[in-house]
Amino acid sequence: MSYCKPWRTGVTGFLLILVLFSGPLVGVILSGGAPGSYLEFPPTTLQVAQPEFSWVTFAGILFFIIVTTWPFWRRLTRERWKPAIVEHAPSFPWWGWVALVGVAGFWILAWTRFDWFAPLQRLTFFPLWFCFIIVLNAVAFRKSGRSLMTHRPLYFGLLFPVSAIFWWIFEYLNRYVNNWYYTGVGEIGPWQYFGESTLAFSTVLPAVMSVRYLLLLMPVFSRAYTGFPTISWLLPVRFWSAMGLVGLLGLIGIGWIPELSYPLVWIAPGLLWVTYERWTGHINPMLEAAARGNLTLIWSSAIAALVCGVFWEMWNIYSKAQWIYNIPGVERFYLFEMPILGYAGYLPFGVTCALVSSRILISLTDMPGWRAANSAQH
Repeated sequence: MSYCKPWRTGVTGFLLILVLFSGPLVGVILSGGAPGSYLEFPPTTLQVAQPEFSWVTFAGILFFIIVTTWPFWRRLTRERWKPAIVEHAPSFPWWGWVALVGVAGFWILAWTRFDWFAPLQRLTFFPLWFCFIIVLNAVAFRKSGRSLMTHRPLYFGLLFPVSAIFWWIFEYLNRYVNNWYYTGVGEIGPWQYFGESTLAFSTVLPAVMSVRYLLLLMPVFSRAYTGFPTISWLLPVRFWSAMGLVGLLGLIGIGWIPELSYPLVWIAPGLLWVTYERWTGHINPMLEAAARGNLTLIWSSAIAALVCGVFWEMWNIYSKAQWIYNIPGVERFYLFEMPILGYAGYLPFGVTCALVSSRILISLTDMPGWRAANSAQH
């Protein structure tokens, strides 16, 4: 890892925040809109005129998804799915059973309407997902004797607060494209809305990374995605400066022409994040591996978010406080509340989740004493 002066890291980080915040506002100004309405809090649903369903749009997006992901899907048949048997693997832990009961209990509470639970009905998201995350770690512990929660507890714990900040960024960007909005929240004040939302948003990164941990136990994910062509041009700072410009233009686009640029909500933040890392002298391990033709971490991260997406949408459909989608041109063929093509957005989103999460782990491993204290565990 290259050394970077603290002032340079600070300045580059400030530029990243400035671009994320101001890019869409610039787009709104260019379109002749009023920026103030996008900064309301709690956010209210903006009435964006979205194009109706279009077979041309649907077919075009579907074709793009197939072409860009087919090399990955076809490799799913090349390796075994079942993880290797670990000698002296532990039994399913007691805390996993407790969490499993919690998943069942909060699932029932989320989908039913008991009078006695009515004041808390909208708050089931966090406990349901927290219990689910613990179950995921319990399954990993049962399969391999290790898990994020038990063997990287500081990293696992830090994922929660970072996740809250992380998802608030996407909530902000969504204000410009209005691809989803919330119902069943009720009339609550700004601070209460912020607190309840932040708690719910804190589960995103832990969930995605816990699923990825499980996927990497399977040979089909841990071994099938090597041997791709090397991509030497993926590492230079100059290339990522250009990608950072693409990310900036994407953010401007979602404010300027949201009905066309909305997919960039899931792509632009990742481009800007890697640009930030390269400008501060860091090379993300996922990027470094991809340059060597090893796309294991990238694809497992993408699929981890897709798996979480199925659970997010499933548990959302009958919940009191839920989100509703409003996606231009593809509002047909639903799986739960989500139009089927909308699930493709989880793939780049998962990669961005992993890029940000890996920075937490790398920063921790650079702390004095971390390697010595954890050498027996990793």
